Amino acid sequence: MKRAPALLTGVALLVAWALRAAPAPVVFQSAPGHFEVAALDAAAAQSVAAQAEEGWRQLAAPLGLPERFSTPVFVRLVPAAEWRETASFRVIVEAGGVVSVRVRWGEPAPELFLQRALVQALLMRLAVAQHGVTEKLAAPLWLEVGCVEWWQTRAAPAQLDALKQESARFDPPALADLLGWQRGDGEARSLTVGAGWLLAWLHTESGRAGEWPAMLRRVLGGEGAAPALAASFSGRFATDAERELWWQTGWHHLRRVRA
Repeated sequence: MKRAPALLTGVALLVAWALRAAPAPVVFQSAPGHFEVAALDAAAAQSVAAQAEEGWRQLAAPLGLPERFSTPVFVRLVPAAEWRETASFRVIVEAGGVVSVRVRWGEPAPELFLQRALVQALLMRLAVAQHGVTEKLAAPLWLEVGCVEWWQTRAAPAQLDALKQESARFDPPALADLLGWQRGDGEARSLTVGAGWLLAWLHTESGRAGEWPAMLRRVLGGEGAAPALAASFSGRFATDAERELWWQTGWHHLRRVRA
């Protein structure tokens, strides 16, 4: 019985030592109300914060981002050795409206899925800002991929020229296939390219009536993309055939226009 206090004291000392020995994460903020990045590696956190801010700048116009959110998107870089999930990242929306994304981190830096993670989290944060926290909130795959394509091609104009040349080898994917694209369906290059052009076309075609912001709000709130498109761009087409022609016209126009 007399040994119990000594044992407890030893355990307490071991726990205290472990807590002191565990490295504390380093936190970098891209800008107030944008992104906050935490990682064990200070250089990684700083690099991701810079990339996140670049993404914010590039997507501010097509997504109609506010100057800042009331709370930032919280990004957590988890060492690959400690990652226990099948996907490379996971976006979480908490009951109070906080949006966070956990990203598997390793070297070399996983730029493509990092951009996907940041974009998906940003879309969900925008959805929370517009609709509050509901079970219907959504970040459709075509929109997520389209935003990444927009980000990459606007940050590096040479990539936009390359995309135009590549697009000449494809026929525009059917709009129904693009809008109905689901996670797990595979990511054909024609759909990836199509998502980029679709986002650009919807943004270009939007006028004073705010057709694209209205559609974006609808899809982030969980409405299907096809009915959201029909309701928001109602003056552009009357039938499915006219809708397809409108989309194909946009594809060919954008890939040929001089930037």
